[in-house]
Amino acid sequence: MFADLFDGALAVVANAKSELPKEINWELLVVIPNGAPVGAEMAKLLMKKPKAIRIDKKLNDMGLIESLNISIPDLISTNHIIVCDDGVETGTAALGIAKKLESMGAKHLVLIAPVIPREIEPRLLGSYEQLISASRPIARRALKWEYRDFSPLTLEAATELLGLER
Repeated sequence: MFADLFDGALAVVANAKSELPKEINWELLVVIPNGAPVGAEMAKLLMKKPKAIRIDKKLNDMGLIESLNISIPDLISTNHIIVCDDGVETGTAALGIAKKLESMGAKHLVLIAPVIPREIEPRLLGSYEQLISASRPIARRALKWEYRDFSPLTLEAATELLGLER
């Protein structure tokens, strides 16, 4: 269990240090706001300026994702893309992001998130070449169970943390 989003970020980036191929010129995309701590640590590691992915989710009565609106910057400059997030629950958002990136011409995708359930991995590996996490629970469950403090970041705090323009 992680103390908070920042603790999860430190844990997963420690794994990314040893698991990511170093010779590749990566493009760094970060799901904001809560993926910002992972994105900020990866930006330091890769010495890259991150770009923001924004997701607007419409949930049904049971709290499950009914529809997604994913905004990705048009200025993708490489086929090798790292997507950073705070974790995976159902995989719907991660798969939606991958599908949109593939439609933009991306060929090699890596997902980095502190929590990726083993139950979801086979679906994700259809779109992502590599999954890097610090926690791999057997089954999916709400991310709040993986963090002692799962307080969300504000969009303003995430933008500032990543050094993005508003």
